[in-house]
This record gives sequence, structure tokens and C-alpha cells, in this order.
Amino acid sequence: MTVISNIDEEGINRNLRIRYKQDKIYTYTGTILVAVNPYRHLSIYEPEYVDKYIGYKIGEQDPHVFALTETAYQHMSRSSQSQSFVISGESGAGKTETTKFILQYLCSGTGVESTWTEQQILEANTILEAFGNAKTVRNDNSSRFGKYMQVCFDYKFHISGCTVQDYLLEQSRVAFQSPGERNYHAFYQLLAAAASDDRDLAEQFMLESPSHYTYLNQSECTEIEGVDDARKFDELRLAMSVVNISDEMCDGIFSVLSAILWLGNLCLEEHENDTERTRLTEGDHSVLQTIAFLLGLQMEALEQVLLTRQIIIRGNATDIPLKLNEARENRHAMAKALYSRVFAWIVSSINCCMTPGANKDFLIGVLDIFGFENFSRNSFEQLCINYANEKLQQHFNYYVFALEQQTYSAEGIEFSHINFIDNTACLELIEKSPSCILKIIAEECRFPKGTDVTYIMKQHKEFENHANYVKGDDRRRWALEFRILHYAGEITYTVDGFLDKNKDAQQANFFFLMEKSKIDFVRELPAFQDLMSVMISHVGTLTKKQSSLARSAAKGKLTVADMFKLQLSSLVDSLRQTNPWYVRCIKPNMQKTSENYDDDFVMTQLRYTGMMDIVRIRKQGFPVHIPYQEFLQKYRILYTGGALPEDERKAVAALMQQFETPSTEWQTGHSKVFLRHAAFEPLEDARYQLINESAITVQRVWKGFLHARVFKKRKSACIMVQRTFRAKRQRMEYLRIHRAIVIIQAAVRGMFAREVANALRLERACEEKARKEQEKMERLAKEREEQEEDELEASLRAMEAEVADMVRYVGSLDTGAIPWEMSEVISPKLPKYSGQAQEQLAAMAHITDELNVKFSQDTTAHVASLDEMFNFLGAESEDTTAGIEQISGLSSIEEVDSQNFITETNEDIGAAFTEAMAKISLAADFLNEFAENEIEGVPELSQPPHTERARHDAAITTAPPVSKRDSALGESVTSEDGSEIAPVEEIAKVSTAKKYAAANFEDVEALLQFAVEGMGSSVGVTKDADKPVGPEMKGQAKVVNKPIVKAKPKVAEKPRPPVAPKPGGQTAAPPRPGLVKASPPARGVLKQTVSTRTPPSQVAKTPPETERPHLRAKHNFISRQLSLEGGQLARGSTMSMLINRPLSTRSSPGDTARRQSLQSLWKKSAREAHRKERVSKLLQEWKFGPTEVAYFNKIMSSAAAEEKAKEEEKYYDLLEFAEENYSEHPSADLRRASIMSVRKHSVSGPPMTKLQMITYSNTPVIATSHVKLYDPALVSLAVSTFKELWKYMNNELKIIDDLFIQNLVKHGLQNEDFRDELYCQLMRQTTNTPSQDALVRGWELLMFCAACFSPSKALNKYLMSYLKKHSNQEVVGKHAKTCLRHLRVARIAGRTMAPSNTEITALKAFGPMVCRIKFLDDMTKAVDVQSYDCAETVLKSLAEKIGLQSTDGWALYERVGIQERFMKSREYLVDIISKWESGQQKSHGEFLVKKRLFRHPKDMPQDPVEYSLLYAQAVHSAVTVSKLHTQICNGQ
Repeated sequence: MTVISNIDEEGINRNLRIRYKQDKIYTYTGTILVAVNPYRHLSIYEPEYVDKYIGYKIGEQDPHVFALTETAYQHMSRSSQSQSFVISGESGAGKTETTKFILQYLCSGTGVESTWTEQQILEANTILEAFGNAKTVRNDNSSRFGKYMQVCFDYKFHISGCTVQDYLLEQSRVAFQSPGERNYHAFYQLLAAAASDDRDLAEQFMLESPSHYTYLNQSECTEIEGVDDARKFDELRLAMSVVNISDEMCDGIFSVLSAILWLGNLCLEEHENDTERTRLTEGDHSVLQTIAFLLGLQMEALEQVLLTRQIIIRGNATDIPLKLNEARENRHAMAKALYSRVFAWIVSSINCCMTPGANKDFLIGVLDIFGFENFSRNSFEQLCINYANEKLQQHFNYYVFALEQQTYSAEGIEFSHINFIDNTACLELIEKSPSCILKIIAEECRFPKGTDVTYIMKQHKEFENHANYVKGDDRRRWALEFRILHYAGEITYTVDGFLDKNKDAQQANFFFLMEKSKIDFVRELPAFQDLMSVMISHVGTLTKKQSSLARSAAKGKLTVADMFKLQLSSLVDSLRQTNPWYVRCIKPNMQKTSENYDDDFVMTQLRYTGMMDIVRIRKQGFPVHIPYQEFLQKYRILYTGGALPEDERKAVAALMQQFETPSTEWQTGHSKVFLRHAAFEPLEDARYQLINESAITVQRVWKGFLHARVFKKRKSACIMVQRTFRAKRQRMEYLRIHRAIVIIQAAVRGMFAREVANALRLERACEEKARKEQEKMERLAKEREEQEEDELEASLRAMEAEVADMVRYVGSLDTGAIPWEMSEVISPKLPKYSGQAQEQLAAMAHITDELNVKFSQDTTAHVASLDEMFNFLGAESEDTTAGIEQISGLSSIEEVDSQNFITETNEDIGAAFTEAMAKISLAADFLNEFAENEIEGVPELSQPPHTERARHDAAITTAPPVSKRDSALGESVTSEDGSEIAPVEEIAKVSTAKKYAAANFEDVEALLQFAVEGMGSSVGVTKDADKPVGPEMKGQAKVVNKPIVKAKPKVAEKPRPPVAPKPGGQTAAPPRPGLVKASPPARGVLKQTVSTRTPPSQVAKTPPETERPHLRAKHNFISRQLSLEGGQLARGSTMSMLINRPLSTRSSPGDTARRQSLQSLWKKSAREAHRKERVSKLLQEWKFGPTEVAYFNKIMSSAAAEEKAKEEEKYYDLLEFAEENYSEHPSADLRRASIMSVRKHSVSGPPMTKLQMITYSNTPVIATSHVKLYDPALVSLAVSTFKELWKYMNNELKIIDDLFIQNLVKHGLQNEDFRDELYCQLMRQTTNTPSQDALVRGWELLMFCAACFSPSKALNKYLMSYLKKHSNQEVVGKHAKTCLRHLRVARIAGRTMAPSNTEITALKAFGPMVCRIKFLDDMTKAVDVQSYDCAETVLKSLAEKIGLQSTDGWALYERVGIQERFMKSREYLVDIISKWESGQQKSHGEFLVKKRLFRHPKDMPQDPVEYSLLYAQAVHSAVTVSKLHTQICNGQ
């Protein structure tokens, strides 16, 4: 209308009428939208119309509310400034519908796709309309409250949430409606749904028809033409579910609505004997009982609240009976309080559901507030409504007229001044302090005896001279009414009930009573008793002016007018922070009919809304104001004429001239540029287009860079893949050729090996034949040798006797008579002997060295020949040797040395012995020379007998233990690489033979050393032959801790011939019986082996010292070595003894170094032997010995059990924990003294001992927590918990026991740091408890805590010791054992729910819960469930019951109604049961077993049980899908 020239009021009216007739109900007045209500449905709000206006601005499409919304959204996204819509008009002009259309477009046209939040915004408006709208005489859907919805957007300008602020709900409509009006829609929708089909709904909420209720039938209007209340109720239930209002809360809301309706049916009557009191009528008892049931209250308590009022004087509460009128008003007040709090709860729930959180960068506010009202009888509500309209009109005038013209004047813009209707005087009459209507009402409400009459008289007196205030023409009605000249006209207000409505008096005891309700929703309503705090929570932070207003109002009780004034002030402040967009709604007629345009009625609305003035200022003014710097910063990029002038005005002019904008469309002020839309829109379009083109260029370059980088990366990856593939292919080709070559080589080598093997086999056969012939010849020669040996033995004995005589003779000579050449032979103290004797003794030592060299060379040459023969099979030979060593488990220096002598024959040893004896005879001849000089005998020399039996005993050795599997293998064992290994027994024999051969060579070495060193250095050391062996030799004998083989007794010797007498009468001394010749090793000893270990009990013990021959130290040591060989071969004792024995006095430095190197080598080899022995044993267990492994596991488990038993037997005293971790508590006397003392005087004294803190407390008060807690909230919780615990144990707690138990356990579950405090309190109160009943109740609490959570690691051992200590007691033994059983179970996941009533009952009975599990084949199994049983444990138990072989892929499901949920393996069943009991419907579900994962879906299960279950599951799924398909088809 701003483009129409010479337009006036008639022209505006005519333009609107013509467009109205053409169904064009929207008209632009600049950026202000005028909407005329068509009173019928138009098809201009369909989804295609939403798409039509997306991206377009005002003027580019037909006028529409969608176009205005799109323009506001674009302005917000471009300028990053919040927007707001102010919708005004009379009641019935279409404000609510316009609000719905704006929200519809914001939710549909501003996002890429519809989100759940946008759907919640639309459905929230449905809920608010049902509970806040009602039918009036002027509007079938009149908003009886105001709402300001702020749609929030994130930084991407996508909807992130919404907040709702409500204003002044009309509470009086709940109890009273004028004729032709209705109560709120929610009542009728609920009753219509109950009357249509849902009889269960009627029975649940005890509903009747609308005509049955006083609150609905007094206006005689219960229906609206064309409105289906039952369908609206279904839409309401759907909307509630969308905004996350649970079914339980929905039932609570409808239950309260039904209770409100029944409150109106209470009649009440005066008491018979007392007119100051009121009582219930006969019919009221059943009605009150129904109300009490619907509210979940006690009937007696509800009757007390209904018929009395409570006053508190000096802390004492007094109940005062109500008179009949007061009781009836109290009934209405209760109904209005219930409904207003229900509405406040709904608004709060919607805000909680749609809260944007931190994503609240920008917003678009939509204000839908009650329109201007003028009824036949206007009361306090109409005064507040019209006051709000005055406030919004002032805001509109300020922004559209006053602020605009002030800006023009300040900037020096040429314009013609416009006069507009200013309502400031009327608004000051209503709200401006210190004297205004609202102020007088508030003061009169606080006055004890204030009435409506006193109020209006004060008001008449105060404002009788005010221009906008009129007493009235009729003096008789001055005490009843007054008039105010509003901007929309003069309105008369009736003051009847003004003060009561402003007070909104509510009894506090009614809200206290609701806190005890059994219904959860009713218990939440008292939180909204103080609507002021609720309003502040919705508004947010108050400004300084609002805070002062709230404080001044709070000096007394806050009235409805005060709160409404504060809300309006906050609303105006919010609107001023946004860019406003105005929608003026026009009502075409009073009859609410379509196609009826009343010119006079519309003209009245146009005049008081100032539409003519709006057209003029929009036509002549410049609505767009931009500072110079901002203008140049935004549009500098559009200038193409080079550099802009430095002067800002000239720069702006250059830009405008470039776009050829007429100078009439823009002006420049002192600091701003003023533009009309005709000049502003081209600039915005050009800038937007340039920015888009630049953004596309940047995106193109950036995307090209990204794709180039990706291409290079993929190219390098392809090259790497190709390189790797080619290398892999070449490697495979090489391996193939290498494998073929290896196969060819193996075949050729095998051919050569077979030829060599055949040759060896033939050679072995020839050798065997020759050996048999040789044995035959040897047998014949042996007989001859035995005869010769007997003769030789006789001659040797004679020679030994002579040698002994010479030695004795030499020993009897004096030192001076011995030549110096024999001094070293006779005694170490004598001078050196002659060179001839030294040379002969050195020659004997040289003989020994030659023998050693000869043996080593011959053996090495013999072995080398075999090695060279099989040199090409070296790898196989090494593997075989390694396998033998691994199985035997023995490795020592003896094994290495014995290889050099394994092939030495008995003939070589005999020859060596013969040669040695020949050398010894030379020594005898040398000694004979001294016999001539009267040398007397020496001590006898004896050697332990080396007979055939003794050597057989010495050959007994040990072999590694052979497992059962080794025995079962028979002749051979196959190794891991496939090669054949000889049996273990044969390998042990070979190894033992090697060791014994080495030992026998050592025997020969010892004999030779005896001959050379012993005779040369140790002769004549002692003369006492009977003296026992010295302690050093005893110690030497103790070194070897092995069984010693007892030597065979000596064979009786033949009688020796007497010795011929010497000259001079002397007779030679007879030979000593102990002096015998050292026998050479027998021939068959090398081949004697034993494969089993000889038990220690079967080995002969060492003979006592008295039975053994008396030897000198050196000889005794050598003989002991030779006698100990039998039992020590397995461990290499012979070599160790030879290496570790002491060196002789003639040992050279080279011998010492060699001996030390051999000692270090022996120790290293011994350690390696032990290590290999352990490894071999482990390998035998892993490979061959399951019995041994089981035995080992048994030993380890028994050891672990013993260790655990020792740990459990250890007792930890709780006093120790208290000393370290408890807080300091004042003593009981100190606490009482501190309570009774005056604050000025401090009380000091010793604190409570730790022993007292772990013993039962007779008082329920503690100063602080037992365990040190650093959170003040937890400390306070500990103090209150101890008090409630004391009351519970002493049966003084008023709440239900199960509820207290659940709350107590819930504290421990929610606060992990609080668990130790709970356990400490329970252990304290169950120690030395005087009452047995209290003791049992305390242990039950301890049992419930143990079933739900564990203590900390620090407290655990003390708690376990405490429980074990009481586990054998008669009264609480079962409780302690139950606690121990629960605490010993390892919990991977913690519990989340407090125990249910079922679990509490089961724990009190010390038994499990019986849970029924259902299968899809209609089979049900009962399972015992403990508190620590999870889904995985129960599933395995079920599988054992039904015979299911594998639970792989199977799972437990929780089914409630038709909803199923998969249960995780670590989820506790008791938590699910607790969730069922605490749910909204308080109805239990069921557990179900189903197959969840199918790893091999094409494989048929072999288990028949699993097959039948899968078949039942498939049938069940098919039936379910079929039912769903049928329902979908029926729905279509």
C-alpha cells in the first residue's frame, strides 16, 4: 500500500476489502504485514507454497506470511542479528493461526531436511493450544495466555532448539465461564476420547459426560461446530510423546484434570450446630474419595485441607474452620492452583525437551499474545490483557514512529513530521510508579482489611482528574466499576473479585499434602508453587530494573499483577534486542463468518492501530539506516571505477551513482546512509551475487588442490604396489627354482648315501665274520693267559715283598746315612737326591705323557675316518647328535673327552699297563741299591681291590626318566623334522658307555700318577700305619654326595714262600697282606650298561674307616676316586674329582693354569647340563607326558590353594584401618556440650577414640563422616545417612523399609567415594549392638550393599576379616556368609540399579531369585538367579539345562510389550528386574532367548536342540512379519 499515491483511510479500507474478496488476505505496508482473518480454510499454506517462497524476498512474490518469514530469516543469516515477530490484533483476528504458519515455515523452509527438533516445535504448539486455549464469544480458539516462542539457530543457521515463555494464564476460566464460552480444550478432548471408544480410559480416570461436571455445564456450551474433540485428543497424545512426556506423566496429567472436574461437583454445606464451620454433604463423600484416589492422597488429609485453613503464629500452626463461602472459594482456589501448576509443568517439560543448550547463537522470536478484549463484563484478567496490548502498542509506536523520526532529526534528513496516536499517558496510568492502578491494587492486597470497595474508592480519589480515567456516569456504580480510555477505545471494568484474583491465595498445606501423593506427577507439582521463580528460570538473567522491581515486590507477597508486570518488562527488553517484524491481524466482522467484510468494524481497527500513519511513514521515510564505515565495508567490493574517494559521503555517492539509484531513494546524514528498499535491495543482490561467485572460485581452486594431492598420493601408492608385486613375483620364481634344485640335490645325495650304506653294510658283515673267528682264537688263548697270569701273579707278589722290605729298610735309616741324591725320594725334608735318581723318576713321568699322547692320537685317527666318510651328510649327523643330547639330558666335559677314547680296545689298555709295570720294575731295581745299605721297610701301600664284580657294580649308572609315551614308541622315535631317532634306552646305553670308557682311562691315569708322583714325593710322610685319615681327607670324602659301591671282599691269597735269610742272621720281613698289585681294568667293563637308575637303597654303603685300608693322604684320595666311579658316572663326577683334586708338590705353573682352565670349563659345562636337563624335562612333559603335566598342575594348584588359605586365615583388625583413615570425631559429651553452650563460648576436649568410632553408637548424630571425604556434599550425605540408618535399625524410620534400602544402596552406586563410608557405618552399628532386632536389620543392610557394590581396595581386606569373624555366629552367621559369597565374586562391570523388592525379599530369605526364561518354541525354563549373575552366566546355565551344546551367537533379550532389547553379556538380570519395578507402568517384562549372530548362515547346525530352536525362531519371525504386513495393509 505504500506505492499507492494519495492514499487515505478509505483507500486503505477499500484496498483491503477488494483483496479480501479475491481471497488475498495478506497486504504489505512496507515491511509490515496486514492479515485479514478469512474464517475458512485456504489452500495457500500447503507444502508447495513453502517451496514457492524459499529464497525470495518481500515484493518478489505475492504478499504472504511465508514471504515475511523468509525475509526475516535471510536478514538474520546475512546480518547475524536476531529477529522477532510481533503479532497483534483483537481477539479472533487470527494471531494464533499466524503464529502456527510462521513456525511451520521456519521448521520446513529453513533447513536442508526436517529434523526431530523441528517436529517437536510444531507439536509443542499443539500441546500449548490444548491446555491454554478456549472458546470465547469472539473466538472459538482464543489464547487465554500469552506466549513468546524463541526458535534458536546454531552458527550454521539450522534450528537447534526452542524455548517458550508463557504469560498470565487465565485461571478464573477453570471455575467459571460466561454463557456461550467453554473451559479449556483439554477437558473436552479427554471426555470425548473416553466417551467415543476408549472405555478403559473412562474407568481409569473415572470420567463422565461434560454435562455431569459443574465446571463444564454452567455455560451450556460443550461443543464447537466443526471440531472433533476425540481426534484432537489423539493428536494431543501424539504430541506429548514427541516432546518426550512419558506415558506415566501423561496419565498423571489426565488424572489431575479429572480431579479438577470432580472438585467442581463438591456442594458443601454449613454445619448443623455451628454456622462458622462447613461440612461435606452425603454425596460429597464419594466425590471426595474419587478426588483423593485420582490425586493419590489420603481422603482424611484432603478433607482437612478443603474445610480448614492453617495459620502459623510464632512457629505454631493452627487450623481454623472455613465458613461455607470460604470453603467454596477454597475449592475453586484448589482447582485453579492444580490447573495452573499443571500448565507450568507442561511448559517446563517442553523447554527441557527442546532446550538448545550451547547452540544458541541466533534466534527468531514469535510473540503470540492475547488481543485487545472488551466484553460485557470485564474483570481483572481483561485489565491485564489490555495492559499488555498497550505495552506492545507503545513498543510498536516507538520503533515505527518515535525512534524513526528522532533518528531523522538527529541526522539532518529531510522529512515531513508525522503525528501518531501516543498511548504513553494511558500506560503511565496503569503502571508508572509511585501512583498507578497496579500499585494501588498491590497495596490494597497487602492491607489486612482491604476489599474491592476500599480499593476502588482509593483509585477514584487518586485518578479522578486523569485524562484517561473515568469514574462513570452513574454514581450508584462508582463502588463497582471504573473506565479507562485505551488506544483502542473506552472499556469499563468491574472490580468484583479484583483483589482475590490478584492475590491468587493458595494454602501452603495443600502443596505439602501433594508431596505425599502416590502419583509421581502429583509429587512434582509442589515444585511449581512459586510461579515467580519458575518465570525467572524461563526468562533467565534479569536486568537491573527488573531485579529492583522483583525485590520491591518481594517485600510483601508477590501478586499476579506484579509478576505480570515483570514478565512484560522482560518481554519488551527481549524485543528491543532483536530486529522486529510486525504482523497486524484484522478481524473482518463480529459474527465470525466468512466472506463478510464489515467496513465500519474494520475501519475502527485501522484507526486505533494507526494504519494510515504507518502507510505515510513507510512511504516517506527511509527504513534502512547504515553507518558510513559499515556501508563502505560491505559494498566497497561492488565499486568498479577504481579507488573510492577518501571522503565517506563522496564514496557513498560514487557507489550509488554507479548503480544509477535515484537521489529520492537515499539520503546521507551526519553518520549514516538512509535508504529506501528500492535502493537497498539492488545493493544487497549485487553483493550477494559477487560473494557467491568469489566463493565458487575459492572452492574450485581448493577442490582442485585437494584432488591433485589425492591423485599424487594414489599415484605413489600405485607405484609402490606395482614395485612390491613385481618383487614378490620374482621372489616366487626364485623360490620355485631353488626348491627344484634342492630336490635334485637331495635325490643325488640320497643315491650316493645309499651306495655308501650298502658298502658299509657289506664291510660290517665281513668284520662280523672276522670277529667271530677272532673270538674263537681268543678263547683258546685266554686259557693259556690265565695260567700264565697265575704264574706272573706269584712272581709279582715276590717282587712286591722285596720292594716293601727295601722301603721299610730305607725308612729306618738316619738322615745323615742317606745319600743326598735320595733325599727327595725318602722325605721332603732331606737334601736333593742324585741326578741319576732324578733322571729315572723323570723318565717314568715321561712314560705317562707318552701314553696319553698315544691314546689321543690313535682314537682321533680312528674317529676321523668315520667322520670323513659321512662328511657330506654333516647336517643330518649334527641334527641326530643334537637330538641324542637333547633326549639324554646330559652334557659334561666327560662326554667331550670320552669321544677320543670310545674306540680304544682292551688290548691297548693291557699293553699300556704292562709297559707301566715294566717302568715300575726299574724303580724297584733302583730301590734295591739302597737295600744293601741296610734300609729298613716303609709303611705298606694298599689299593682298593678292582675285581670283576667291583667293576660291574661301578658300571651301574642312571639314565633319564622314560615316560609312558617313550615306552609306547617301541624301537624308534620320529623327530619333528621326520628323521628317525633311536629309542631312548639305546641312546642312554651309548652315552653311558662313552662315560664309562672315559672313566676307565682316568683309572689308568690315576694308577700312573700314583706310580710316578706318589712314590716320588710322598714316601715316608708318616711312620704310623694305623693312624686314621686326617680331617682334610674326611672333608674331601664328603664332597661327593653320591651312593658309593662297596668293594668286593678280597680273595684269599695263596700262602707265600718264606723269604731267604740274609747274611748276618737277619731275615727279610714277610710281605704285608695289604700290599697287592693294582689290577688292570677288565676287558668286558666298557660294554656293560644299565638303562635304569639303581635306587639308593640298593647301593652298598661306604664301609667304615676301620674296615678300609690305611693309606697315606695321597694314596687314600686316589683310591677313593677309583672306588666312587660306579655311582657318579651320570653326573660326570670322575672328571670333576680329577679336576678339583689338589695338585702335587711337583706340579708346575703350566699344570696349575691348565687345571684352573679345566675347572672353569667344568663349572660352565655343569651349569649348562643342569639347564638342559630342566629344558628336556619340560619338553618331555609338553610332548610326551600328559600324566606328568597333570601331576604338575595338581601340585601348583595345591600350592596356590595353600597360599590362598594362608592369606585368608590372616586377620586384619578394623581398628588399624580406623587409625589410618578415619576422621577426628568429638566425643559424645563434647557434642552435647557444644549444642547446649552459647555460641560465644567455645567447647574443647579430647576427641572420640578410634575404638569408640568402630563400636555401636547410641545416638544418631555424628559430627562428620567416618572416612575422610573431601566433598562437602558427601560429608553432609554421610551425616544424614547415619541418622537415617540409626532410625532404621531402631525401627523409628517413617518411610517404607524397602524404599529406604533402595535409597541407601542408590547412594553407594552413584557415589563411588561414598561406599567405604557406608560399609564403615554398617560395621560400626553392627558391633556390640544392644538389640538383636537392630543387629539383624543392620546385617541385612550390609548384605544388600555387598550384593550391589564392593568396597575400595584399602578397606576390602578389613571388611572380609570382619565378615569371616562373624560367619560362625548363630544370629548373623548366614548374613556374613552371604556377604562373603557376593564379595568374592569378581565383577567386570558394576551394577547400575538399586535392588528391587523381589531381590530384597530373596536376600532376606538367603536364597536365589527364580526367573523364568522363555524360548520362541513356547518353552519356559526356571533359573535360579543370584545378585551377581549376568546374562552370559544365565545363558550358559540355560544351555546346560536344555542340552544346547554351544551358546555361540545366542543371546538373552528383554521384552516389554512388543519392544525387544538385546542384553549385553555383562548386564545383570537383577538390574533389569529393578528397572521393570521402577518403570512407568510398573509392569514386568520377560526374558527371551534368541539367536543373534549367524556366523555361518548356510551351515545347518548338527545339534538337534539348536536346530529346533532356530526353526522356532524362523517361524516366529515369519508370523511377526506377516502380522505387520497385514496391519500396514489395513492402515492403508
